[in-house]
Amino acid sequence: MTALDLVFPTSGRIARSTVVVRSSQIRRGGVAKLTDIAAALLDASFDELVEVNGGWIPGKAMIVRANVVDVWVPARMNETLDVEVACGGLARHWLEHRTRAVGTRGAHVEVSTSWVLVDIASSRPAPLPARVADGYAEAAGRRPRSVPRLPARPPAGTTRRPWPVRADDLDGNDHVNNAAYFSVVAELLEARPVPVPHRIEILYRSELTWPSAPDLVWSEGADGSTDAWLLSDTGVHTAMRISPLDPADRPSTPAPG
Repeated sequence: MTALDLVFPTSGRIARSTVVVRSSQIRRGGVAKLTDIAAALLDASFDELVEVNGGWIPGKAMIVRANVVDVWVPARMNETLDVEVACGGLARHWLEHRTRAVGTRGAHVEVSTSWVLVDIASSRPAPLPARVADGYAEAAGRRPRSVPRLPARPPAGTTRRPWPVRADDLDGNDHVNNAAYFSVVAELLEARPVPVPHRIEILYRSELTWPSAPDLVWSEGADGSTDAWLLSDTGVHTAMRISPLDPADRPSTPAPG
């Protein structure tokens, strides 16, 4: 598995912010919870979308189609993360954000998030506003990174158990928040650890609401990876993969602060 396809852009518009990891965000082992780090980095990405457009996009919603997260060094308590967000590529209806978090205690996380603009009334993709295209003019010649190509359905011989949706998993649209799916990843990593560094790929296929209890289904690969799905009678809601990374592929980062 290579991480060279998540190289952070070196030119163009870059949004910068900081996040401090607090004690309530720490899990056993002393590292930050995946759900909390994912939520902070997704928030930074969404805030940048609103900023580049000069405000909220009336009648439209930005939907996350996929997330790819390379965890090189996990964050720890009281660590300050310098967060940068840049555009990795543009298409007519969607764009890719690259988000990088570098911490004062050595944390290093790289993220690719695929955002699709959707018209709320029709639920169909809508063209990106001119302000967004203009703001990311330097990325106009780059195609967004393709969404992960994960198996559409579990193979035979997989392991499964119910995964009840919690009320706190829901966002303002009454759907399971994108960051909440990382709690599934955390559970899988407890059951079958994939050592750091590793890559987490999540492909969001269809919404989940509360109350529901889809099945969590997973299988183990010969390369040390774990594939997983959340599925119900209506089909597959989410496909996930956790894969080991080669430490030699770690990209260089600026010094925090």
